Amino acid sequence: MTANPVFLLAGAFTTDSEFAAWAWRVSFLIGLFVLVLAWYIHTKVEETVPVN
Repeated sequence: MTANPVFLLAGAFTTDSEFAAWAWRVSFLIGLFVLVLAWYIHTKVEETVPVN
């Protein structure tokens, strides 16, 4: 979901050679951060007690 805006911003603020060298990896790094955050939330946050 965030890859397209990140690619657009990276393409707008870098040259073609910079984009080809490293900027295309930025969205994958953001995805890795989201994965780690989701894993942390999944393992550390307790479920709420259902109210009946």
